[in-house]
Amino acid sequence: MDDRLKRGALTDDEWARLELLLPAPARRGRRWADHRVIVDGVFFRFRTGCSWRGLPEVYGSWKTVYGRYRRWSADGTWKMILDALRPVGDEVGGRAFGARPRVPEDIRPWKRFEVADW
Repeated sequence: MDDRLKRGALTDDEWARLELLLPAPARRGRRWADHRVIVDGVFFRFRTGCSWRGLPEVYGSWKTVYGRYRRWSADGTWKMILDALRPVGDEVGGRAFGARPRVPEDIRPWKRFEVADW
């Protein structure tokens, strides 16, 4: 894999936490592609903003990555992963993943000081 693509790949510790939350492969049918490669492909796609068809081949077929992303979106897997990992993010980073810093309710300068406040 190109070093530029490895930069955003999951570490072994991150993968160990995430692997337990992913659904098991189906018992029937064709064998699924490696979950780790697929997840790295999904993360790459959203990190770079490329189209699904523009996904580098090191992540496998774009159709496979897109199909797994859609399947896991429909069955709630991504939501379950986020809900499970959010407390871990609180412990490590001090705030939940995706949480925005608190902004004052009204930051317009002309609203800070009213005539009545003088």
